[in-house]
Amino acid sequence: MSNTPLDGITVVGFESRMSDTTADLIRKHGGEALPAPSMQEAPLDDHDAVFNFAEGLLNGEFDLVYFNTGVGTRMVFDTLETRYDLDDVRAALRETIVVSRSPKPGGALKDLDVSIDVKAPEPHSWREVLDTLTSHETTAPLEGKRIAINEYGQPNEELNDGLREAGAEIVRVPIYRWTLPDDLKPLKNGIRALIGGEAQVALFTSRQQVVHMLQVAADEGWEDALRTALEDAMVASVGPVTSEELRKHDLPVDFEPDRPKLAILIKGMAEYAPQYFKPA
Repeated sequence: MSNTPLDGITVVGFESRMSDTTADLIRKHGGEALPAPSMQEAPLDDHDAVFNFAEGLLNGEFDLVYFNTGVGTRMVFDTLETRYDLDDVRAALRETIVVSRSPKPGGALKDLDVSIDVKAPEPHSWREVLDTLTSHETTAPLEGKRIAINEYGQPNEELNDGLREAGAEIVRVPIYRWTLPDDLKPLKNGIRALIGGEAQVALFTSRQQVVHMLQVAADEGWEDALRTALEDAMVASVGPVTSEELRKHDLPVDFEPDRPKLAILIKGMAEYAPQYFKPA
């Protein structure tokens, strides 16, 4: 197989925080990268939920504390540090069960000297989290337990509903929300490139990217044209959660890697592309 299987192919990447890394990986496989950052993390105007969580944690009111993302975990601790001694927070967490969704919050917790009791397996979707919490000997049964959930961007209602159905009480701890980028020009350029056929691949690494892409397309009056373009393009999704969002909006998923990792996604997408674009 060619070392540059994406030669002649332009890939629109909707990733934001790792936009440069995504572009470098696409170019490594011979493709033309068209970064189209689709989201940014915006801190909430107030942090009452985080401070209320801290008071409950220090008072021993939680059985489990669940951390979703690396960014969110660090933001929670940065916020707590403005009002509390982090050694007290760490001591309180040692008296609860600390759950990490994936290696990213796990890495943040390690850096913060917080031990992890339970880790969800790949692909780290809400399904794996729910299955783990309802079956793991450390956490199950959930009946009557109080769980603090560090939210990322928006509530995960599927997870929350599943935990409530298992008998748990949920305390949401939002720390930031997802918004559109301040500069929408790159995102609009990426959408236009797909519509015009200048780009052949759309690459998604989170469900919110799908929502924001469609939102901007609808605002510009391009949604129907974009949907048609995505039927002809190759749509690559990082994992089950993102694929679920694409299908929820009646968009295709042409490639999904075995493991939800950026480098694995792009390598697999590059290897699959020549087969996808091979003339019939």
